[in-house]
Parts: sequence; structure tokens; C-alpha cells
Amino acid sequence: MKKPEPETRATACSVEASGALSCHLETDAALFATGWERRFIAEPQRAEEMAQMYRELGFAVRLEPVKLINLKNQCAGCQVVFEKFLAVYTKKEGT
Repeated sequence: MKKPEPETRATACSVEASGALSCHLETDAALFATGWERRFIAEPQRAEEMAQMYRELGFAVRLEPVKLINLKNQCAGCQVVFEKFLAVYTKKEGT
């Protein structure tokens, strides 16, 4: 089965139809290349809870700071929040 490509669209913010600001952050290409899949981004306590759940399901887990390198200037509010969040990456044990 072919592995899906990592999310490669440019990091950007957009306003959705609801008026909510939506930020799209790239997956870490180096982690992806070694088999890690980004599951989601969360505040540290929730990330730790979910990491434990993934471990119980037999996954290896990495919690990484969110990379904000390409975040646009208009995303300053998002940056303040994302600086405190962690990205949860998983892969099957032994891979």
C-alpha cells in the first residue's frame, strides 16, 4: 500500500465561511520521511493523554513543538496559541 504524501501546502491562514480563522501547518517532512504521521495538534495536557492512548494501542509516539517558521504575519494571534501546543506524531512500533 502506498504511503500518502505529507501535507505540503504552504502554511497559511484563511477565513472560513463561518468567519473563523483557519491555520494550516505543514507536517514535519523529516519525521514523515522516517515513517511518522502527524495525527493532530493539541495543548500539552490533551497531547499527553492522547499519546498514552496511542501507546496503549501499540504505537510509538512523539510529541513535538509546532513548527511556526512559515506562519504568515497576519497569523500573529495563532502563533501565540500554537507556541504552547504540541504536534502528536505516531507510527507502528518496530517500523
